[in-house]
Amino acid sequence: AAAHAALESSATLLANAPLPWQGRTDIARGQLALVEDDAKAAAEFLARGVEHHGHAYPHYLHAYGLGMLALACSEAKNAAGCAGDIVAAARKVLDEDAYRWNPLLLPAQTALARIDLDAGHVNEGAQRLRSAIAHAGEPVAEAQPYLLAARLWLAVADAQVGDCASARVDAHYALELSGRPLTNPHPLHAAAIRAARAAGSCGDMLSTP
Repeated sequence: AAAHAALESSATLLANAPLPWQGRTDIARGQLALVEDDAKAAAEFLARGVEHHGHAYPHYLHAYGLGMLALACSEAKNAAGCAGDIVAAARKVLDEDAYRWNPLLLPAQTALARIDLDAGHVNEGAQRLRSAIAHAGEPVAEAQPYLLAARLWLAVADAQVGDCASARVDAHYALELSGRPLTNPHPLHAAAIRAARAAGSCGDMLSTP
């Protein structure tokens, strides 16, 4: 509720501001909609945000917004703003950008990995997650929520290929660092936790080992 209020206030204040400034707010509103599992609204906000922000400062937001838009469009294919192959466009930008492994782009790389996992391309998704986590390195605190989200999705990938031991280690490590109970997870982790519980052959890998 606080995030919604802040972003609505920002949108009102920036109504007559330069488009790149408005784009930043729309990208944030799209990301909030994704967390709330409203992929259609997320796609609309993110598409407008990417268009309005363009390649303005901060430059990473273009690639960031595209990665999040790709995830929204993969979940709501007929949403406004999803014309063309958004996923391919996001992959091209994120795979070719010189700063693709910058920790600021960790959520976008995680979004592309989630698309891979949903499509059954588990090895590709797992490799993207491992690279993103490894490059986060020292600049990012171990308990940073986006980093823990990437670790939880890696646990899902491990489970999907039947590596239940690694899946449980990854999942429990991330959950311990989060400091949140499974009954009230961090909003950025809820989707990964649902996927972990539905991962199949590993059973409930979130239960106590």
